[in-house]
Amino acid sequence: MSRFSKRFVAVVFFLLAVSFIVSTGSIVSEFWGPHLVPILTANSYLFVFFPTLGIVAMVAFYIPAVIFADLYLNRTSWFLKTRFVVGGLMAIGAALFFADALDKTDLRSIWEVSPAALENDRASRPVCEAVKGRDRPVCAQPILPTMEFLRQESLKRVRISPFIRDCHPDTKVEANPINQVERYCFPAGEKLKAAECCVAQRLFAQRVGVLAKDPLTQSRAAEIDRYLLPFKSFFIIMMVLISVLLIAWPRTIRERYGPWLKPMERGIQIGAVAMLFWPIMDYAYQQTLDVLYGPRDSFPLRLSLVTVPWVLLLTFHFKDRIKDYARVGQTLGGIASVIAFFRYQDISDWSSKLVGLGAAEAQFVVLVATSVIILILLFRWLPRSLAGEERESVGGAAPPSERPQT
Repeated sequence: MSRFSKRFVAVVFFLLAVSFIVSTGSIVSEFWGPHLVPILTANSYLFVFFPTLGIVAMVAFYIPAVIFADLYLNRTSWFLKTRFVVGGLMAIGAALFFADALDKTDLRSIWEVSPAALENDRASRPVCEAVKGRDRPVCAQPILPTMEFLRQESLKRVRISPFIRDCHPDTKVEANPINQVERYCFPAGEKLKAAECCVAQRLFAQRVGVLAKDPLTQSRAAEIDRYLLPFKSFFIIMMVLISVLLIAWPRTIRERYGPWLKPMERGIQIGAVAMLFWPIMDYAYQQTLDVLYGPRDSFPLRLSLVTVPWVLLLTFHFKDRIKDYARVGQTLGGIASVIAFFRYQDISDWSSKLVGLGAAEAQFVVLVATSVIILILLFRWLPRSLAGEERESVGGAAPPSERPQT
């Protein structure tokens, strides 16, 4: 593999890693204080995953990425080199498109409101709306107290899904009696029936949205993230594309990069396991969103869900190269994906409890420490792997033309 390919991938990965750290750093610096932990835990899929396990996955994919870049830049025709450049530009365009689509959503996150505006909102009056059949209006309480109380309650229990009410009941079937049961509604700060709580959730979402969209009350971190979100989108697109194209070129890779085949597969397995935490954290965030803003779908399809079939595809493709324990992991991964589809609320509850709003601070400390340890091991493994395999290829590996065709 050429030095240019190694350095090119290293520069791209370094820029992505810096963008992840800067994004989280902007949140930490702006919300430093008692509000920081609820903000980080509720949005762990953005501000905890990428600077920890996201970087782990990226470093683990270094050798596969170098092989991919070297295959196109140094071993192929000018046509494929041009296709590499065009494909890279298309990936950047797709990243900008997805980032813009995510930024245009009408549901805004609480961290997009500046700390000063959140403090002013704490002292403001509730936003109320009259509801037919109710003697007093339904009100949405201030943002920060609601968020803090939900955090406290999430720490005490595993399941917060019972507080998600059905805001779009099927009118073609009989009414569900549970919708008439009064349950605590966090945005309203009191027990309400399902339809009444949905009104409070809508008012609460509007309250956050007004402050998040106003340039005078918008957080500095939201402005920074608008420029850094395309880096995160590009990272996901890049990981998927590299894996798919490496799978599409099995014979070429075995012929030209045989000495690096085992390190490549090892990196892919480590990166795939690390990436599985992204959809887990993402659906933990969705759980919090449903409690505060109300659900829009019975099973919301989030962008992170693409990693589940991606991981299964990698595992099935490399099943002849990995050990029995990985085959067990493959089976468990398939079962887990089926369970996650049919028992969405249970999976989301546990996700929120383990790596979301309901997770204790110590759990995130363990996650960060584990990521740092894995990174140290990876940085020690990569140079030895590259140097060792290069010596093997120089010492006695047959050239591509003399190797048996597979």
